[in-house]
Amino acid sequence: MRNKKINIGNYTLLLATVVIGLFMGMKNSQFFQLSNMLEILKTASIVGLMSLGVLFPSATGEIDFSIGAQLSLAAVVVGRLMDAGVAGNNYFVCALIAIAASALMGFVNSVLIVRIKMPSFVATYGLAMTVEGILIYFTNNTYYFSSNWTPAFTAIGHNTLAGIPIAAIIFVVLGIIVWIFVDRTRTGRYFSVGSNANACNNVGIRITKEKTIAFVLCGVLCGIAGIINSSIAGNVTATMGSDNLMNAMAALYLGATFWKPGVFNSGMLYCSSSYGSDLQWSGYDRSIFLHEKRHPWRNSDHCCRHHCSDP
Repeated sequence: MRNKKINIGNYTLLLATVVIGLFMGMKNSQFFQLSNMLEILKTASIVGLMSLGVLFPSATGEIDFSIGAQLSLAAVVVGRLMDAGVAGNNYFVCALIAIAASALMGFVNSVLIVRIKMPSFVATYGLAMTVEGILIYFTNNTYYFSSNWTPAFTAIGHNTLAGIPIAAIIFVVLGIIVWIFVDRTRTGRYFSVGSNANACNNVGIRITKEKTIAFVLCGVLCGIAGIINSSIAGNVTATMGSDNLMNAMAALYLGATFWKPGVFNSGMLYCSSSYGSDLQWSGYDRSIFLHEKRHPWRNSDHCCRHHCSDP
């Protein structure tokens, strides 16, 4: 029996992550602290979930440039609903509604692309700009927060389970579910109609149905990313998703090029280098840096639409 050759190229991304991590660790001893490693994993969950979401439309031969706006939509919706006291300020209900809003945006994308036959680049980018404009109006184009928000709003972003951030656990669990669904189920394999749409249509695969489901699933995962992102930040903005758009796209395509669990590696690569740079050049303790990112209104009297009652 011939020995199976190991293709080093498949592990290039993983090796790059390790090398960058070692370099950052040598430059700053705080990098390898457990608290920092957990922060990296937690932040990687946002980029990772967006990448998992856009995986579905990409498998069907389309592209979705609205994933950032979907994240922002979910974040703003949950923030506004909590501020309005919907469902008795029940965060779980508000979060479900926000994720449903993001999924609806994915469905609108599918209608524009599958039914109206618009190019996916034009449809998704145009819808993203439209939604962002609406969100800018509702957030007054600034950091939006409210003293009406309950502690549950930041629970997912800052609480842990057995010492592991809940956000990271959600990402890993959803990543495993997506992997099993796409790689181990017949329905998941049908999403790969982008490789040869005509052949798939000839064997009875309903391409329009698969593309619709793909865009809706993308909206759901990006909506969950928006819930996590807003919980970590402690505030919402109209463009918080767009800030990670290219990072998520890069994670997806790097993941498709290298080792199979590439989205995880790509997210960790991005976050490792980003957090390492923060530690190396900012001159701040990591906890202080995160504190300032979560509560930027403490440094300004007019940066938010609603003023916090916290001291």
